[in-house]
Amino acid sequence: MRSKKLKIGACIMVHNMAPLIKACIKSLNWVDAIFLYDDLSTDGTAEAAVKASTVPIHIERSTLNEVAFKTSELIARNYIIKKAFKVLDVDTMVLADADELFSASLKGKIENAFKLKGTDSMAFSIWHLYSESEYFHIWEDTINGIKMIDPHIRVIRKGKQFTPLFKDGGHPIIPATRNTACLHGPYHFHLKYFYKSTLPNYSLFFLPERFQRSDAKPYLRKLPFQLPRDISFALKEINWDKLPTYKATPNHGVKRVKFKKTSDALIHPKYYSSNDGLEYA
Repeated sequence: MRSKKLKIGACIMVHNMAPLIKACIKSLNWVDAIFLYDDLSTDGTAEAAVKASTVPIHIERSTLNEVAFKTSELIARNYIIKKAFKVLDVDTMVLADADELFSASLKGKIENAFKLKGTDSMAFSIWHLYSESEYFHIWEDTINGIKMIDPHIRVIRKGKQFTPLFKDGGHPIIPATRNTACLHGPYHFHLKYFYKSTLPNYSLFFLPERFQRSDAKPYLRKLPFQLPRDISFALKEINWDKLPTYKATPNHGVKRVKFKKTSDALIHPKYYSSNDGLEYA
């Protein structure tokens, strides 16, 4: 008897990211269906997503008066997960943001990992791209014996939820378990810190909010592989000149600090209890 085909969905929460969403959606056209929660966008983000998708895409527009970051990102993300599983009727869900790209080579990895009934989630290294050949080598971590770079859980089974990393409830994450499958490879790429981006830096607390190459250089390394072809193609879809420039950004109460040595950036924030005024849950 042939085993049932694993159905893979993707869900995205997005606010005013029309210049990026086309690339994100194109990098996800290998999933079975997409759920996009349009968080009060006014720039045609949802329309751009629909045009870029070659798989069924369900759009839900927020009816709230404020964007999720000003109310509760945690509540919004958990609502979206639950609703996406219900609407798409899939077995697993890829959790994406508009400034992320996911290589199609992930599909087979997900199918193989979730053949095991115990697998409840999947984590993989995030390549924070600075250019098409450089990335920020930061926040190493080892989960279930696999060493990764800033690993995040980005594929889940139904029932998983976000919890806050910071004490103020900010920066929602999904904690790993012993049933989390882990991958280190060219699968997941983040664009917020790309040299062409106008998006503010509020996560790399050791760099200025608007940093220059000279600030970034100590933490940059050459990619140990060529960008996957589909990721290179997706990057070409981005109109960097039309990205919004935000004046106010969430800071989660985190102070800007200067590391005493570059290697301090390799310590994953979840292992901090206190460091120069930084406090993590």
